[in-house]
Amino acid sequence: MKILFYNWVDYLDSENRGGGVSVYQRNVLDYLSRSTDHELYFLSGGISYDLINSDVRISKMDHGKKPSSMEMEKVERFEIVNSPVLSPAHHSFGNDAQISDEETERVFFEFVKNYGPFDAIHFNNLEGIPAAVLDIKQKYPNTKVILSMHNYYPFCSQVNLWYQEKEHCDDFFYGKKCIGCLSYVPNEYDIKRANAIAFSLKKRGIGPGSKIFSNLFKVELKALRFYEKRGLGKKLSLNYQKTTKDDNKLFIEISGEKYVGRRNEFVKLINENCDHVLAVSDRVGEISINYGINKELVVTDYIGTKYSEIYSQTPTPKGLITDQNGELTLTYLGYMRRDKGFYFLVDALYNMPPELANKINIIVAARNTAPDQLEILKGQIWKFKSISYADGYTHETLPDILSKTNVGIIPVQWEDNLPQVAIEMHSQKIPLITSHRGGAHELSNNPEFTFNSDSQDELYAILQKMVSGELKHEDYWPKAMKPVGLEEHCSKLTNVFFRQSN
Repeated sequence: MKILFYNWVDYLDSENRGGGVSVYQRNVLDYLSRSTDHELYFLSGGISYDLINSDVRISKMDHGKKPSSMEMEKVERFEIVNSPVLSPAHHSFGNDAQISDEETERVFFEFVKNYGPFDAIHFNNLEGIPAAVLDIKQKYPNTKVILSMHNYYPFCSQVNLWYQEKEHCDDFFYGKKCIGCLSYVPNEYDIKRANAIAFSLKKRGIGPGSKIFSNLFKVELKALRFYEKRGLGKKLSLNYQKTTKDDNKLFIEISGEKYVGRRNEFVKLINENCDHVLAVSDRVGEISINYGINKELVVTDYIGTKYSEIYSQTPTPKGLITDQNGELTLTYLGYMRRDKGFYFLVDALYNMPPELANKINIIVAARNTAPDQLEILKGQIWKFKSISYADGYTHETLPDILSKTNVGIIPVQWEDNLPQVAIEMHSQKIPLITSHRGGAHELSNNPEFTFNSDSQDELYAILQKMVSGELKHEDYWPKAMKPVGLEEHCSKLTNVFFRQSN
């Protein structure tokens, strides 16, 4: 088979962008390149911009990290340069090019013509590229067009149905809530300019993270500003246009109509062109169908992970979840973000009754991006058995953290598709307490370990049952889901590429 994969960022990105999706894409390509004879291609878009040549084009990747194996070197990597759709999505929030851009579509169709036809084109999302490229199905009806739902970008310009960085968005009120969703609206030109300088340096072999990259970036930015002030045309090379003011208009109508149209057009393009829509959890599939995706297209396909082997090799614990002293060690891994539930957790720990708290040890391993919340947490040390903090973690330090852990907590406040940290802890046979949002609760398959995302009392009730011995390992593991391995996932993925459309 000849397969083209798309994601907004290259899986060998030197700045490690893309989170769990990049890790997933790297794992899949590594497995397929070593275990099959498929011809593999990869395309990304929305990051690379050229200061000199403003033409939209697709170029071979000649920068980024080195492939991890000789087999992966066979993967043909390309990128869209000067895409009008900036990545990630909030950088081009509400831009009409997210739906359609004639020049980018033409370039994409030419690429498929020159390097295809492909047996399958697998979009891991549509950020960084106009959604209208899905019309490739009309030009190549025998090519399977697959879309994986790693987020909610087709329905939400902000990607994760998370309003003003503080609450879940159930209803966008005909697009009106989208208008004031972002607390900060990025300047697309400034982002393009910064990306163009970074692109220029990377093409010269100067990678991000180094001191020379940082210093040269500052020098080139100053030089570019100098030329811009003198009107030497650098802004035009990035297709920058200033918004003009219409002095004849007394009122400017503020309407959410464009966001309604955006959502409707995305759903229409997906339903008309995709052979299958892969939901990375049952909950993601349910949400996609609720927003209008044809249910006949939706297939739940849990992503493959190397942690599946660890799950199989780790003995299933029995008996009490607490340790031999009757204490419970509760661990939070990940990010200090509201949407991940860190603020909710800190508030819940602050309000926790002392008679429950004094039986619990707390471990937090997350980069200190919310020092105010960390200070609140530290102030509660008096009522807990202990509080331990690590400023982030690595794969080297994670085993030590988890060796001290009795139970993990995934208190996500958004419909988090299926957090990687949940899979990591679950695979070590550590039970999880999860909120009802997203796909993490599908790992336990047990409502006794799930609380409503905004209910501190429901969280306390679960913890109380654990410390009292009412909830045991025997209640968690019989219904628990085994994480999907890479071999199993890639086999299913290939079968989807071959499967007849509904």
